[in-house]
Amino acid sequence: MNRLVALVMMITFATGIFAQNNGRLLYNDTYTSNGIYVLDGQWYNNGPRMLTSFQIYENYLYSGNMTLPYRGNVTYMGYQCRCYGTNNDSYYMVANNGVVMYYFSFTTTYPIMGTVRSTSVSFYDKGNTLGAYSNPNMGGGYTSPPTTTTTPTRTPRTCGLCNGRGTVGTDEGVSNYGSDKKKWCADCRTYVYLNHYHKTCPSCNGRGKW
Repeated sequence: MNRLVALVMMITFATGIFAQNNGRLLYNDTYTSNGIYVLDGQWYNNGPRMLTSFQIYENYLYSGNMTLPYRGNVTYMGYQCRCYGTNNDSYYMVANNGVVMYYFSFTTTYPIMGTVRSTSVSFYDKGNTLGAYSNPNMGGGYTSPPTTTTTPTRTPRTCGLCNGRGTVGTDEGVSNYGSDKKKWCADCRTYVYLNHYHKTCPSCNGRGKW
């Protein structure tokens, strides 16, 4: 009996340590790889579309057999993002509205151009949004900014990148002249630098929905 009690206590203790190491649970949802990605600054919508799931804690991100540690924060397209990964060439960014983005950097060698460094960022909608796209498995063609073909029978879905607002926060192209002062942005629900502004969402082209 004493051994059983001791075993239960050890399991409870170990579970508590595991939960403590994970930190607070932030998101535990199904996500949709929506086929939209940015490659060296150019928008495309012909990537694969499929469902996946993410368990996102303060200290770790879990997906399939991946366990990626939290590595700090970055700002991407005006979003304050938590980064999860083990190196600078491949990591996931989790925006403050729950949208997940995957950053990947790679090197390609061409006969004439030599070695070229490229980066891509692909996007995941929160929830199952496969029905929002004309082809649930593969997009078609190239576009900048990305758009999708709609049909009269399709129910519009809220854009996962701008959360239906039609705009995204950014500070691209505007200098803050070295100031470290911040202001509150009600749309982004966070403190931002003074040169922060909003531009048309490149994912839904300002419509707020797909």
